[in-house]
Amino acid sequence: MECVGFLALTPMTQSYPSRSYSTLRMDTALSHLLMSEVTSFARWDVLRFFLETEQLPTTIDQLSLALERDISSLLGILGELTTLGWLARRSDPVHGTIYTLTQERERRLLLDKFHAAMHDSTFRLQVITYWSRATRRAAER
Repeated sequence: MECVGFLALTPMTQSYPSRSYSTLRMDTALSHLLMSEVTSFARWDVLRFFLETEQLPTTIDQLSLALERDISSLLGILGELTTLGWLARRSDPVHGTIYTLTQERERRLLLDKFHAAMHDSTFRLQVITYWSRATRRAAER
């Protein structure tokens, strides 16, 4: 199985509705999400982690271990996702900083919709292509 962080590139084993997704025909909300908020593999890895672990409160050390990403890169990503409203951050006297996925209903519905779309191989390939090109463009600057 080939993986990019937490994002598996092989077909998913869980059954999802068979829908054809395209970034060209994507509804406005998903398009906005892809192009302005979930703009990288790393951001998707973090959000997907919370979706698939049922939003358990998580420390940066736990995320680093689960996603196989270094803490210094996660700090920036967690800060961005918190600022954008996708994550909540609180201090715990025992565990330090704890992160949880937003409980805002509209955001959760949109994220669930994006997650379901990512199970469609055509959609997933288009998203990966978009992120790869965006990463390449950013590196050329």
